[in-house]
Amino acid sequence: MKTKRKYVFLVWLLCLTVLGWGTPIKVACVGNSITYGAGIVNRDKNSYPAQLQAYLGEKYEVRNFGRNGATALLKGDYPYMETEEYKQSLAFLPDIVFIKLGTNDSKPQNIKYKRKFKSDYLKLIRSYQELSSHPRIILLGPVRCFLSPDDNIKESVIQGMLAPVIKEIAKEEKLEYVEMHDLMGETYDASLMPDRLHPSSIGAGRMAMHLCHYLEPTTEKANPCTFAIPGNEYRSAAGWKEGADWHAVSEEITQILSRKKLDILFLGNSITQGFGGSRELVTYKPGKAAVDSCFKDLTWESAGISGDRTENLLWRLHHGKYGASKPAYAVITIGINNVNAGHRATDIVEGICAVVEETRRQMPETQILLMGLLPAGLEKTSPMRMKCDSIHSILQRKTWGDVVYVNPTSWFVQADGSLVKAYYGGDFLHLTPAGYLNWCKHLKEYIHIPSVLSGGGDLNPDLKAPEKALERWQDLRIGLSVHWGPSALGGKEIGWSRGTSIPAKKYDQFYKRFNPNKFDAEEWCQLMKRWGIRYVSPTSKHHDGFSIWFSDYSDYDMENAACKIDILGELKKACDRNGLVLGAYYSNIDWYHPDWTPNDHGGPGPLFKKQADSPNLERYFKYMEDQVTEIIRKYDLAFIQFDGEWDDTYTHEVGSHFYRRFHEVKPDILLNTRIDIGRRSVSATNHVEIDGKRFAGDFQDRERLVNHGNNVTKWADHPWQAWVTIDKRQWSYNPNPQLMTAEELIKDMVHVVGNNGNYMINLGPRPDGSFDKPQIALMDTLGMWLNSHAEMIYGTRGGPFYPFPGGVSTRKGNKAWIMVTDKSLTEVCLPRLLQTFESVTDYETHKPIEFYVKDDEYVHFVLPEAKDNEPVRVIELLFDAEVKMCPRQPIYETGQAANEQTNGYY
Repeated sequence: MKTKRKYVFLVWLLCLTVLGWGTPIKVACVGNSITYGAGIVNRDKNSYPAQLQAYLGEKYEVRNFGRNGATALLKGDYPYMETEEYKQSLAFLPDIVFIKLGTNDSKPQNIKYKRKFKSDYLKLIRSYQELSSHPRIILLGPVRCFLSPDDNIKESVIQGMLAPVIKEIAKEEKLEYVEMHDLMGETYDASLMPDRLHPSSIGAGRMAMHLCHYLEPTTEKANPCTFAIPGNEYRSAAGWKEGADWHAVSEEITQILSRKKLDILFLGNSITQGFGGSRELVTYKPGKAAVDSCFKDLTWESAGISGDRTENLLWRLHHGKYGASKPAYAVITIGINNVNAGHRATDIVEGICAVVEETRRQMPETQILLMGLLPAGLEKTSPMRMKCDSIHSILQRKTWGDVVYVNPTSWFVQADGSLVKAYYGGDFLHLTPAGYLNWCKHLKEYIHIPSVLSGGGDLNPDLKAPEKALERWQDLRIGLSVHWGPSALGGKEIGWSRGTSIPAKKYDQFYKRFNPNKFDAEEWCQLMKRWGIRYVSPTSKHHDGFSIWFSDYSDYDMENAACKIDILGELKKACDRNGLVLGAYYSNIDWYHPDWTPNDHGGPGPLFKKQADSPNLERYFKYMEDQVTEIIRKYDLAFIQFDGEWDDTYTHEVGSHFYRRFHEVKPDILLNTRIDIGRRSVSATNHVEIDGKRFAGDFQDRERLVNHGNNVTKWADHPWQAWVTIDKRQWSYNPNPQLMTAEELIKDMVHVVGNNGNYMINLGPRPDGSFDKPQIALMDTLGMWLNSHAEMIYGTRGGPFYPFPGGVSTRKGNKAWIMVTDKSLTEVCLPRLLQTFESVTDYETHKPIEFYVKDDEYVHFVLPEAKDNEPVRVIELLFDAEVKMCPRQPIYETGQAANEQTNGYY
């Protein structure tokens, strides 16, 4: 019979080819309310003909010609051949006709004409056989119903009297017959047939799949998990607003994602749907609070749909254009409904892989996190759990490339393998709010949205930070800040001591005695090279208003000092000779200038009084613009460190204007974020957090006076530097300094570089321009360490591991270095990388380092023995390709993520 059926089908297909190659095969679905889709929400997409169209694809054109209450009997209460749908089906000139009638013929008022049932049924068949399209006619057996014997429609009559007649017609007329009786099961299932007579969208899906396999026999052998089809979930119990169906929910997701750029997109089924997001059709959102708590600063959406299997998510990816949301991360959790559907583990894995590949195709810039199936079933021996475990086993053996695969089982089970009941609802499948919070806390280890600095900010959207100049600056890694000027004569803090510890009148006269006769720019550069310094930034003008160059816009400058030396000019020439990079510090505020208001810290100085009629802030900003333009042009500065934006008189508009103006003067100059008020937008005293998207700036300065206790060492992806004074009490010259120790300085520097930052060390020279011997000795020690560890500092970036308690890492090319500053540690445990290393050695001795893998997630490195004279122990890792960042940031016992981890006062 099968051979004969296939032969007939091939002949029929050949005829179609001759008549019209490439035109869709027309399929007419003729029938009653079951064909029509009575009771199905959104029947235009969820009736069995509509779902059959989705299964068959563009090669077919399927039309629904069902009519509620229709009978085959011409004397029945609603003969199909008298309906408008019948006329339309004829006009359609179908190539295939599915006829499914007989259910309503079983009613008492109709069955009395049972002797006419066969002839009337044949009359209907003949009318289609006479069409010019000569369609292939397929008779469908009745679907089992579960009505009471007292109901009008009688299952006993359908199966005992009418179904045999339909089979008999098929046999006599040599027509095809498809058995449909058992598709809804042997016992009543409300999800398949809610009113016991009409299939739901899920039941209609079973009919459609059955007929698809009949028409396209090869699909029977195809993997159902990779066969993209729409879902047919319809129940409000799925967590949807009453009246919503799968297609409505799917369309809502598409609309949301088309207008919203995301940090995180959750893809999956009901477990993912539980996050909720902004979806109005989802009424049950037990996981929303967890995501909002753990990812409060990120934009996210859930694209999970209850009941979805891999094939349904594939269909949504094909038709939903989810890539428009350009998420930084796509978190995929899919497959558990395939397990419930009885699909084979290997088929489910193929379906999951197909979802991953389609996500990768649509979102090539997105980091994909494939979350393995969450454990289901209370005990580890439950059939569902065992099948989930077998799927995990297959997935873990696959090579995923840039895709991060995570098996979350350990997050949800106890030591004996049973589920943590507090995390699950009564079905031991869906999560409670506590379960979602647990999931999100673990997921947080894998989500890292790179911090960015926009360059010109929101008022200069066309201006971006000069990338090549930033890369060169980051490669330098170690810089020197010099707080110095006439104030050194007072031995107090530069700028801040004016009008406080030193009377303004006395302070303002220092320049007349400022005679740095031991200042030698060449000697400074030789010292810097010895210390491992690659760039330098003197205070061109601090808050006290004094300019250390010959300025055309001020008389309060070095040209009018006791010793007429253009300090900036001399440094520029010496730096060029010695291959060092010169930048400068410049204060946005000026307590000496009469146009700066408020005139605190002693008010305006005497040299400007002749220009002042009344304070004029706009005139001051023109003065600032002229001076900064002057030093950029005169000395070709590589960067400028602005300071003083914390004063309320300095606005976002002013900072944005200066950013544009100074980049016009020199396009590749680097300007720190204090040119704008991004730091002040968070907190005026904040030294770490920055709104780099709205406000202007190319790199971030984080200043730290050690005794103030402000910790600035925190991971950032954007360019930043720790700006640290080695005198714990003061930035400028201090006759009685409290210096950092050499070990503190080296460890501090290592932690900053390992947190992906530059390290700028501040010194305060003596009034004569020389450095104190204790400072020189301290810097010499740093220089010796840098000289012997240069390759792990210069030209590197932080990583591949995020900082961990007691240590950090750096990377460059195919090498990485783990640097451990905690002498009490005997080993470090770090998450596995996506890459494997070729060798692991002690940097000092070049001997192999012992390491072992635990739980297939972590690598334990056994550390070389700590020595009193070694502040840092270093392990060198060699790879066969360029090292990439680890996708995971472990949450340590402190409760902090790696990029939030502090290290002592460092």
